[in-house]
Amino acid sequence: MKTTLSLFTILVLAILMAGISCEGPAGPQGEQGPTGDQGPQGEQGEQGPQGEQGPEGSPGADGNANVTHYIFNGHDFTTNNIAIRRILLDTEEVMINSAWLVYLKYSQPGNTEFPFIFYHVPGRGFGGGSEYRVNHAWRAISLDVQFDIRRQSGPGENYDSIHIIQIESSETVEGTDLAGKVTGNSILPVDLDVTDYFAVLEFFGLDQ
Repeated sequence: MKTTLSLFTILVLAILMAGISCEGPAGPQGEQGPTGDQGPQGEQGEQGPQGEQGPEGSPGADGNANVTHYIFNGHDFTTNNIAIRRILLDTEEVMINSAWLVYLKYSQPGNTEFPFIFYHVPGRGFGGGSEYRVNHAWRAISLDVQFDIRRQSGPGENYDSIHIIQIESSETVEGTDLAGKVTGNSILPVDLDVTDYFAVLEFFGLDQ
């Protein structure tokens, strides 16, 4: 009995020792294999919801308006109280169906903040000491419109240039209703300050 047990024990130990001897030390890790081919592109996802509408931009000039900016040489109102300027036109109707804005440009060479100022006519000029008015009329023989810019009061000033802006309308509305009101749109928007030269240029997209 002891002999059989001893032989069995020896056999078990031999098997264990053989298993242990088969496990050698771990070898170095092999290199990473090449990257495989890219798989097919997946299906496109569903479209997301539409974003909110942005704020409405400020309105531009009326599409019916044809605007022209005329720049004339200046005038010294201290020596001559009237400046006459003329613009060639096709017909008298063009003059009648247009709005006309007149400005006097005054330069201040020593003022770096405001080197020049524009004064609307009719109105007061530089310093407020002189007042100016303007009228225009059709000249059928020469086919032009004549502007008479006058110093109405005060000593006058010397202006560098005279600017005249023509806003021509492509629509004419005739007749009135029973209350005496003309129907239709005005050439100039009611909220535009025509005495502000730069505001007028910006609204109609004109160069200085």
